[in-house]
Amino acid sequence: PKNALLSTLLFLDQFFWLGRSGIYKEKERVDLISKISLYCWMSSSICTSLVEIGELGRLSTSMKKLEKDLKGIGKHENDQDQAKVQKYNDRSLALVKASLDIVVADGLLQVAPKKNQSLCHRGFWVC
Repeated sequence: PKNALLSTLLFLDQFFWLGRSGIYKEKERVDLISKISLYCWMSSSICTSLVEIGELGRLSTSMKKLEKDLKGIGKHENDQDQAKVQKYNDRSLALVKASLDIVVADGLLQVAPKKNQSLCHRGFWVC
C-alpha cells in the first residue's frame, strides 16, 4: 500500500502543477486533487513509519540475541554486529524522516486542530 499511495501522490501531483501553471483551469478540482495527493503522501508516510517501527523491533531483538551469543567478544568487534548497528541507525533515520513527513503533511492539510485557533476566536489576542 505504501508504494501505491506514493505512486498516486506522484500521479496526482502532475495535475496540481498543471493547475498552478495555468494549463488546467478548474481551480476547485485542482484544490481537491491537491488535497487527495497530500492525504496519499501522509498515508504513505504513516505506512513507512509502521514498517520502520516493526523493523527496528526486529533488529533490536536480533541484536540482543547476538549480544548474548558474543559475550566474550568486544561489542563492536564483530562484523555482523556492526552491520546490524548500521541497519538499525539507517532504519531510525528513515523513521524520523517519515515522522517529519507526517507532521508536514498534517500542517499542509490542517488536519489536527490548532490550540491557538480556539483562543483567537474567543478574542484573547489578535490573529
